[in-house]
Parts: sequence; structure tokens; C-alpha cells
Amino acid sequence: MESQKSMLESGMVPESAQRVEWVRTAAYLTDTLEVFEQICLIDTDTADGTFTCYLPPVGEAKGKFYSISLVDDGGDLTVADQDDSYDWNDLTLDADGDGVLLFSDGMKWWVVVDDFT
Repeated sequence: MESQKSMLESGMVPESAQRVEWVRTAAYLTDTLEVFEQICLIDTDTADGTFTCYLPPVGEAKGKFYSISLVDDGGDLTVADQDDSYDWNDLTLDADGDGVLLFSDGMKWWVVVDDFT
């Protein structure tokens, strides 16, 4: 069995990572990712206002990558931590197709790739 590192390097997603798709309405404008929800596609097209996606606790997510994408923009998407990451500033995705790839070293969330302006 391949190690998680070699799977990530080869582009394979570990079996423990799960994809989650959220469609948000005005009545439901926040949610928190579980540690295993590492691929998140968010549709805010029916939302009326900003939606906030909270990252899992940085210590519990140690060694994991998280891909978060705004699929359909009806309201801005804020990516926030649990107020537990060193030197973190919330991110705002505000256009269709915006996305970010984050990594947790256990103390800090690192922006590996950002695809938003």
C-alpha cells in the first residue's frame, strides 16, 4: 500500500479524503468542514449574502490539504479558521470558479495555491 505522501505526490487523493458539495440558501450561511472533508465545492447562488466556510481545527487537520472552490457565486464565500491558526487572515472568494488549496502544519494554515483576486 502506498504512503499518503506518495499518493499526494502522484496526484492521487487518499481514500480518507471525502468530497462535499454544499448548496447554500439565505437561511443557512455558515458551515464547518469535518477533518475528512478535504474537497469542498460550494454553490452560493441561492444565498442572499456572504457564506462562511469554517476550516476544521488546525491541529486536527495536521498534514492534510483542503481544496475549497466557489462553483456558483450568488454571494461571497469567506474561508475562516477556528481562531486557532497562527497568523491567519480570512479569505474571500467572490467569483464563479474561485478556489484555494490550503495545508495545515498543525499550527498554521498555509495557502498553497490561490485562484482568486
